[in-house]
Amino acid sequence: MNNDYIQSGGKMCQFSRMISALPDHQRSYQPRANIFRNCSLGIPADASETGLQLMTLADDCTGFEFVLGEKGLPFVQAFAASKFPAQIERLALGDCSYNCHYDRRDLRPLVSALSNIEFPVLKQLYLGDYFQFVNGPGATGWLGDVTSFLNKAPAVQDLSLVGNFSLTSSLILTELTELTIEIDDSQSNLNRGPISNETLDFLLSSSFPKLEYLYLDLSIDVAIEYVLPDTFLQGINLPSLRKMEIVGRYREGEIDKLVESPLCQRNEFKLLLEVDD
Repeated sequence: MNNDYIQSGGKMCQFSRMISALPDHQRSYQPRANIFRNCSLGIPADASETGLQLMTLADDCTGFEFVLGEKGLPFVQAFAASKFPAQIERLALGDCSYNCHYDRRDLRPLVSALSNIEFPVLKQLYLGDYFQFVNGPGATGWLGDVTSFLNKAPAVQDLSLVGNFSLTSSLILTELTELTIEIDDSQSNLNRGPISNETLDFLLSSSFPKLEYLYLDLSIDVAIEYVLPDTFLQGINLPSLRKMEIVGRYREGEIDKLVESPLCQRNEFKLLLEVDD
């Protein structure tokens, strides 16, 4: 079969045609039996020991990584119009070290393109991640308003938000077990500014009944002092949370309130702190 021919269900769909136009080194495939079958746009096959050249876009593909930065927008739009959102279990929107454009990581159009798409079985969602394949600095970008997107993914279990994002309301994610928040790259300090206290309030007041682990890294050079909502300190919406890592600058007295809160006084609760003075 010609390497440039990528098919789905025996038909050359729009999404497949666009992928076929990518250079060989920008499309790869990870066949992970009994877990998911993952297609990567922006990562060559030789980036991992198990990577294969993407030649056929399988009908049963259950994972996609769009790591072309801003250039991934037309592919994400075509993906949104395909059948795959209804069946995928893993999705990543971001960038990687094969694409050297640290100053152009605006992923807001990509997030917006998927904000009204249903993801009924999506379990792993990584927005803004920078896939590093060489030693060196990375960067974070803009994600924009992720509220609608997350509300369309009710089954998500593992969620990562890397970069500047916003929320316009609290969330209800009943299956979420692990949550990672990072707004800065620790090596490069290339970021898009802090999230607002309003967004933090919405996030930490959300209902995550199965959340077990929270990594909250709000460290950034900009002078902003975060406030922790009382709902969060009481642990009302986080009955399963048992481990938390907190990084960043908080208003005077906030960390003391956190340490003494009902949330952190739970039996065997693990709290790791790296906070700015």
